[in-house]
Amino acid sequence: MIPAMYAMGGQFLPNVIHIASRVVTSNHHSIFGDHTDFMICRMTGYAMLMSSFPQEAMDLGAVAHLSAIHAKYAFIHCFDDFRTSHKMQRIEVLDYEDLRGLVDYDALNAFHRQSLNPEHPTNRGNNVNPDICFQSKEGANVKSALVLDTVQHYMDEINALTGRDYKLFNYYGAPDAEAVIVAMCSASEAVKETVDFLNAAGRKVGMVQIHLYRPFSVKHFVEAIPAA
Repeated sequence: MIPAMYAMGGQFLPNVIHIASRVVTSNHHSIFGDHTDFMICRMTGYAMLMSSFPQEAMDLGAVAHLSAIHAKYAFIHCFDDFRTSHKMQRIEVLDYEDLRGLVDYDALNAFHRQSLNPEHPTNRGNNVNPDICFQSKEGANVKSALVLDTVQHYMDEINALTGRDYKLFNYYGAPDAEAVIVAMCSASEAVKETVDFLNAAGRKVGMVQIHLYRPFSVKHFVEAIPAA
């Protein structure tokens, strides 16, 4: 799928691929703790949203779809295989009627109007010279920058529905931490328990959990880390 993903990402076709990560097989196959399958998609032009446990997968899955429609952007929603995808855990299911009011129907209808139709032919995906190709790649940066606010907007909407607190980067731990670990996906839950244990023992530690991995916002990442 990867060659097609470059085209869909580059042409800003809103879609969401939900990925329960697995090892890209080399000498052995494994089901635990490996992100090679979605890491090789980092440069395809897809935004990458990360979930760490089933409830997050429920909530951020909705954020991915809502953001893809509004931002006219391709999304991958990633979570760990088995550690999350096969975990038995009760969750609060989002109601479709609640989500219906969050959908950008103008953007959705615009996407439908762009579908291929022999009655309304269009010319797209042309071969161009390097100068035009470069301009198009630079132009993509403008749309990419808008994704950050879009994702946070829909995180805020889901927060309002659920009472939870999703950010592009969530901080957990001591407000005056002297050491901070950065994690994403299911490792985050284990790290939170470690942070609690160490802080109870007198340490000052914390964790930054990555939710939006691509496009990566250095500004929001730095803001999530406690001031020295």
